[in-house]
Amino acid sequence: MQRAFCIALKIKFFWKKMLIIYIIELKENYVNYSEINVKTLGEEVGLLLS
Repeated sequence: MQRAFCIALKIKFFWKKMLIIYIIELKENYVNYSEINVKTLGEEVGLLLS
């Protein structure tokens, strides 16, 4: 039981790390994105978090 919990925590941490990297890249490339692309990416992030 405890081991499964540790694995779940690692997965959660991994997703948070990936999300942070994703947001940093998005900020760096923000100039290249149109509003439509930003909206689509926002929806993708929303799906990941839900």
